Amino acid sequence: MAIKTIIRGAALAGLLLAATAPAVRAQPGASLADAPHPPLNNQVTFLYYADVAAAAAFYGDVLGLKKTFDEPWVKFYQVTEHSYVGLVDGKNGFHKATEGKAVMVSIETDQVEQWYERMTAKKADFIKHFDPKGTHPFVNGFLVRDPGGYTVEFYRWKKKPAG
Repeated sequence: MAIKTIIRGAALAGLLLAATAPAVRAQPGASLADAPHPPLNNQVTFLYYADVAAAAAFYGDVLGLKKTFDEPWVKFYQVTEHSYVGLVDGKNGFHKATEGKAVMVSIETDQVEQWYERMTAKKADFIKHFDPKGTHPFVNGFLVRDPGGYTVEFYRWKKKPAG
């Protein structure tokens, strides 16, 4: 089992690393800690499930996200051009599926109302419904629960932060 997990982890790591990224070098006399960070290509947030098939149905069918990687124990769904949610079978992943969920997937969109209508039509499990007159000082949105218990937030900035 340990060898199988290591091989799977190495294969996944190989998918996520970019061998063609140029090296970042510190200026002469400066430390590497002072150099800009190396280039980044994508970002994946991994979520761990007891039932990865139910999670895949939620992210693929309910949210309508594009599946970009599909193995029995891990699936990637594209959220934006360079960000993904990775759904991992908790029996085979680096971490195990747990009851408590300390992660929230937050998706910024200018079309909160349309996403709310979609989630309502798909009978999503709402944690917080959309309120157009919301009282939060920075964002307006809503929260749903995915099949594994993770919170998925859709929000729009009331006033986009600078920078």
